[in-house]
Amino acid sequence: MPTVRQGDVDPETWAKIMAAAGGDPPAPARRVAADRGPLVAAAFDPPGAWTIPLRLDPVTNGGALKRGLIGRAGRDRRAVAAALSGRLREVAEFADAARAGRPVACRITRLGGGLMDTDNLEAAAKWVRDAVALFLGVGDGPAGPVRWEYAQEACGAWGVRVELEAAAPAPRPKKEKGTQHVATANRLYSPDELEFLRAVERFRRDRRRPFPTFVEVLGVALGLGYRKAGPGNEKPPGDSHGAPGVEGGGG
Repeated sequence: MPTVRQGDVDPETWAKIMAAAGGDPPAPARRVAADRGPLVAAAFDPPGAWTIPLRLDPVTNGGALKRGLIGRAGRDRRAVAAALSGRLREVAEFADAARAGRPVACRITRLGGGLMDTDNLEAAAKWVRDAVALFLGVGDGPAGPVRWEYAQEACGAWGVRVELEAAAPAPRPKKEKGTQHVATANRLYSPDELEFLRAVERFRRDRRRPFPTFVEVLGVALGLGYRKAGPGNEKPPGDSHGAPGVEGGGG
């Protein structure tokens, strides 16, 4: 009579056989997880590099591995959130850059274990990417302001390194000294007009009055020797623009 071994039948059938034979079915064999090594120590390197104690396992090869995804999303997001929340001021600088439309790059590096193929690496880092995008306040899609990069390093300790880098803001155009106001840049001034403009500028600088009143401007004109025009003299000599006002006092 052939002998039936436990590996020849499914667990339910084997349990029935053992019950009929008057014995208790043996406990199912438990898989012993291999020692995967220690986790890295949490660290931050300015201006924007976080080392996070987190193990990224493959997620796309086989149904057995996919069943292990239960709870991994929350675990990965919590680990990244704990690291970034401790450096909110630094994160805010990159968030402001991303919202302002400046290019921002995020490199996610898997530490420890064997090397994955690129598709599996990106899938394993999915929830790390989600958490970083959440802290930056932007979407993580291809149309978003962040360029996502992935890398991996085979080493003894397991972890994830998140590195943020933002492009420097465009320099503001410097105003050259002596540049004329845009409203007067194309005008040609007479010597009397230049003298008056320079006198007003000196008044503003010396008195620290960037916006002098009309009374103060009139005082500047009087200080240059200008007086009210006499009867019948509607256009003071030397006024090429026909503006009514005061006549030169002879300086």
